[in-house]
Amino acid sequence: MKVTNIENTEVENLIYIDDEYKYTLNEEVIKEYQLYVGRKVGYMEDMYIQKKSLDYEAINKSIKKLSYRLRTKKEMSIYLKEAGYSKQLVDRVVAKLTEMGYIDDLKYCEVYISYYINNKLKSKAVALSELKNKGVSSDIIRKVLNSVDIDDTKSLLAILKKKVKNSEQLKDKNYRDKIKAYLYRKGFNLNQINKTINQLIDDY
Repeated sequence: MKVTNIENTEVENLIYIDDEYKYTLNEEVIKEYQLYVGRKVGYMEDMYIQKKSLDYEAINKSIKKLSYRLRTKKEMSIYLKEAGYSKQLVDRVVAKLTEMGYIDDLKYCEVYISYYINNKLKSKAVALSELKNKGVSSDIIRKVLNSVDIDDTKSLLAILKKKVKNSEQLKDKNYRDKIKAYLYRKGFNLNQINKTINQLIDDY
């Protein structure tokens, strides 16, 4: 096997072996393997370079995915496995992205909790459950929660004020029961729901 062409772009290099495209590599790997047009590539060397090429491809795909929003280690592992990469490659790439700072479960948790506090869209219980489902460790969640003040009453009031136009609606038992069921599904406990509804009736 012989390198017959190296096609340079602004961000990557396409390597052709025996006039057929074979790898996509960065400058670092090209220098590491001293690749140039005319250079012969042995069987074992080819295997190592293919591994580097796959890693490079997976890292680039991941960085593009992460450019839209932050994701946890678990989310990125699932994404890469669904893209068809092996477990070994997925573990390598996730570790590399973590080392590079693209994946950071602590930062993800901080941003998620901050968004939850500012938008008051769900209960603390639901927020914590979602973070755990996304693979954030209990230690990280605990660390972030210890640094912020979360009051479910504020979230309850915010949701109720969007749903309820006046106190007469809340005095209607059927409507009140529907609102309670809706809030309970959001993860709020019944005592807190009743207390907040009574407070809102008084405010109106």
